[in-house]
Amino acid sequence: MKKAFAILILIGISFCSKAGNVDSSKVEKRFTYIRFQPFQLLVREIVLNVETPISQRFDISFGLGYRYNDNSNDREIRGGHGTIGEYSLQNFRNHFLQAFKIDLGLKYYFRKERDYFIAVNPFYRHWWMDKESCYYDNVEGYSFDGTRTDRVNVFGCKLLVGEHFDLFKNDNLSLNFCPYLGLGFRYTFYQYETFNGTVNDQYYTYLKENFENWFITPQIGFMCGLGF
Repeated sequence: MKKAFAILILIGISFCSKAGNVDSSKVEKRFTYIRFQPFQLLVREIVLNVETPISQRFDISFGLGYRYNDNSNDREIRGGHGTIGEYSLQNFRNHFLQAFKIDLGLKYYFRKERDYFIAVNPFYRHWWMDKESCYYDNVEGYSFDGTRTDRVNVFGCKLLVGEHFDLFKNDNLSLNFCPYLGLGFRYTFYQYETFNGTVNDQYYTYLKENFENWFITPQIGFMCGLGF
């Protein structure tokens, strides 16, 4: 995990260094954008992103996200079965989990019209729940029933291509839409604690589990918002 965090810091330093080498005399007045991701609301996550220009072709951005739990009285965590039912893949379906996310971004527009772009976004996400009474049962794999405390740390980077549309624009305001697609690279470290319960049908008064994974995932979506 420390190595992944160091890599994330180095990527951020590299972005800042590259941005600092841009000739400031070429910076023109551009819009600063405040955007959000509507689809994330479906999984109870609020994501806001601020993007500001540093030159004719480059923008930098900073984003924050928060995912809230639904305070349900349902003890069951529902997921799939088999490989797709692996508990570590069910974070967005786990109604007990909360999360926050931070990300940085460097975006390059291929044309002076600032429409088509490529972007690099390193990010960090932390998931947690504290002493929740719950159970999960993947018949072909991992299962538990007890009091759980989970911690999940995700370090990653996204490489995206997309297009910027101004749905409305005047001298002071822009209503815009940005579809994108690409790849995401993630290192994930998991820590699970079970109190007075079963894990894979074996009873424990206390069990602590640690493991890690690397993932490469496709990315597709859009952001929309206002420019000022």
